[in-house]
Amino acid sequence: MDALKAMEKTIALAYAKGMPTDISGNSSIDFNHIDHMLNIMKSEPMSYGKLCRWLGWAQACVVNSGEATLEDMKQINKECK
Repeated sequence: MDALKAMEKTIALAYAKGMPTDISGNSSIDFNHIDHMLNIMKSEPMSYGKLCRWLGWAQACVVNSGEATLEDMKQINKECK
């Protein structure tokens, strides 16, 4: 799977759905944080395992926000194989 492409699609979906930029005062799970994670993933060398862990965190945040479902995330991951 192309984890970076899946992250880009995840961020695009979160943006399109209007994921909040401030979720209950917890900045580690809001849109701004996962968007920042994408920028780091693009600019810093990371192992494939770390890319996948970061993708998993971001996808969990989007699902937790209520803007997408686990099935949406599974579909993104399938599209990025």
